[in-house]
Amino acid sequence: MIDLTALFSSWQPILFAIVAVLFARAFVIYPLSLKVFKIPVRMQHVIYWGGLRGAISLALALTLPEALGNETQTLLQDMTFGVVLFTLLVQGSSMRPIIKRLGFGARTKTQEAYERHQARAVASQNSYDRLKELRDEGLISDHAWGILEAPILRQIELRKEVVQEIMHSDRSVEVAELDRAFQEILRIQRTTYNTLLSTGTINEDTFMVLVNEVDAALLNQEVSYGDLLIRRTKDQPPITKLIFASVTESDMYETLHMMSIMGIPTTRLFSQLGLGGKQSVTLLMGVEENQVEMVVNTIIDCCEEPPKFRRGLFDFLPSGDAEERIEINNSHVYVFNVEHYEDI
Repeated sequence: MIDLTALFSSWQPILFAIVAVLFARAFVIYPLSLKVFKIPVRMQHVIYWGGLRGAISLALALTLPEALGNETQTLLQDMTFGVVLFTLLVQGSSMRPIIKRLGFGARTKTQEAYERHQARAVASQNSYDRLKELRDEGLISDHAWGILEAPILRQIELRKEVVQEIMHSDRSVEVAELDRAFQEILRIQRTTYNTLLSTGTINEDTFMVLVNEVDAALLNQEVSYGDLLIRRTKDQPPITKLIFASVTESDMYETLHMMSIMGIPTTRLFSQLGLGGKQSVTLLMGVEENQVEMVVNTIIDCCEEPPKFRRGLFDFLPSGDAEERIEINNSHVYVFNVEHYEDI
């Protein structure tokens, strides 16, 4: 039983415990998520605030040894009960508005209408396929099938047309569907890697590298793959930055793979010999303003063997032509402003 009177009388220790728990969780979540797991900031906020506590905390508090003394035992139990109530009542009740505020799961009326009509179209198609199987098995007569087939096909066609109209009327619906398809592709790839590991086709180290790539793409909420696939429109953020990255040939494949996962179109410009005889290549990427930091950080993470140059394309540019020249472990990344961009 929870003694509410005792909880109110211990409000100061409880407040201290709540602040300590929140600080400790922030100290663990944000550095690890940013440096180790590369989790997007929005997702970090959800992980941080979603640290609800309950049964285990209470069970541990109720099993404190008597050697602590009755007063200390009671105080620790009250502090635990207070923290648990805070996480359940305050954090638990505020999770939905926070998630909506951060943009997770936000849907327009058009998207809701699309889901309803899409579900009806899929259900109609599955009904038709099942009835056809029953006809083939002899469980439905040809006479009944002849009566049912035409109206069911008309219903399927009409529902598919409605779905197409909704999709073309709202770009966000088309983007969301492409994003879901891309995530399904990544999940299939992850399942395939598990199969290859279990059959001994790849070893544990290779498996971890491949799975970490897929997981990073699945967790990346900052980039919409569907948005990048659809032809850009005037109301969309323009391409404002041009990124040139010079990497070694051995790092090129990893970089191109990660750019592909992130949905960043990348072009290989040329190859040259750097110092030490290592082959180096230059990659070109056109990105939006808010994608520069993410793309540059990804390139840097992919460069295990950054090259050193005697001379290259950018040695011929007058000083100041590059908006920014970033050098990380001798790996050069140049970011230029784009004055004009248009689709061809």
